[in-house]
Amino acid sequence: MSISIFTADDHPIFRRGLCEILAEDEDLRLVGQASAGDEALEKILALQPASPSSMWTCRA
Repeated sequence: MSISIFTADDHPIFRRGLCEILAEDEDLRLVGQASAGDEALEKILALQPASPSSMWTCRA
């Protein structure tokens, strides 16, 4: 079973690097990315996640 991941960060170079690192792990599946929180929320809700309560956020 793979873990679905959606990334959001306003720095495109960081997002690209993170996506490349995540792609190396067979257990992780990148389902989307966004450059801002509101965009991320809109896209995540459009994906209709099976368990929205399992969404985690990380803030720096």
